[in-house]
Amino acid sequence: MPRGLQAHIARAQDVARELAPYHNVDPERAALGILAHDVARAMKGPELIEQANRFCLPIRPVEEQVPLLLHGPVGAEILRVEDGLAATAGEYDIYKAVYWHTTFNPALVDAMGMVVSGDQRYPHKRKRALPTGSKVMEWRVWGRWLWRSMCLCLVS
Repeated sequence: MPRGLQAHIARAQDVARELAPYHNVDPERAALGILAHDVARAMKGPELIEQANRFCLPIRPVEEQVPLLLHGPVGAEILRVEDGLAATAGEYDIYKAVYWHTTFNPALVDAMGMVVSGDQRYPHKRKRALPTGSKVMEWRVWGRWLWRSMCLCLVS
């Protein structure tokens, strides 16, 4: 795993541990979800598409344009198929959080959904920008706004 990705996971784990009590999640369970969330992040676009096809995952037009978005669903399937994750109801929340952390899903308002927030909220990541006007940028801005709105509702 590249060093930069390792550093990202460590930073995101800190944020997830901090947010966990607000969502009634064990901080170490949140940290485990973050540890697993980028298992496929180092894969390149063609490999992500190949793996998505292998796992019979849907590939939407935005994912064809930006295959990096597939690292969430592909990672979740790797964890499920190769590591046995989600075999029990207690692990399914981690599976869902890993699966949806790149493409977002309103159903992630459950407890482990905060893993997504931990991945997106630390200051280093917020400084990076996507090209203005790109479909991914539009999606990310909307998704973050919606996610923050839901988090505020849960905390207040």
